[in-house]
Amino acid sequence: MQLMWTRLNEFRGNPSLKEYDEKDIRATLEKLNLPPDTHFIVGHNPLWHTGEASGVWMNVLGIKNHHIIYCNGQTHAPYLIMDQGQLNLKFAIEPEAEVLYV
Repeated sequence: MQLMWTRLNEFRGNPSLKEYDEKDIRATLEKLNLPPDTHFIVGHNPLWHTGEASGVWMNVLGIKNHHIIYCNGQTHAPYLIMDQGQLNLKFAIEPEAEVLYV
């Protein structure tokens, strides 16, 4: 249940024990015997009407190499690929050019 439904603790103040934070990410990587700079990528349920068309949050809340990816009718079907040690964001649907009306 925790692996599927837990969320990043985004709130300042009293942290919820139901949510994870950077210490939990680092502990997970350590338990899996992975280097601390390993990319930790999680999915998210679709977020509607957020104004965010990419569907990807990189380095969420300043946590290096922690990324959240999701897709819905507003996003451009994002995906991540590793190319020569670099994590690159790609889209299955190319974003349309923005138009500025004056």
